[in-house]
Amino acid sequence: MKEKRYTIPNEHNQVAYAEEPAVTSARIADLHSQLIDKVMTIQNPETLHSLIMYVNQNILNKQDNFETDWERSISIEDFRMKCKNKLKKMYE
Repeated sequence: MKEKRYTIPNEHNQVAYAEEPAVTSARIADLHSQLIDKVMTIQNPETLHSLIMYVNQNILNKQDNFETDWERSISIEDFRMKCKNKLKKMYE
């Protein structure tokens, strides 16, 4: 008796490779310089003030949580002991 085999179609058999980035670093630098040029040429003081307030509130005030996370963290030995105890409970 002939053995039945299922073969995966070629479209599913291909490996997906990483593509080139959508935006190159040169393009990012170009956009950065365009943004600086636009901001430096704003004539309306209200618009400029609102832009400054937006940057202050949303970009500059982002706090780094590293110190608080560090203080809440446990030592490596404590982590190992907790893992060891949890594994013992799981496999007893």
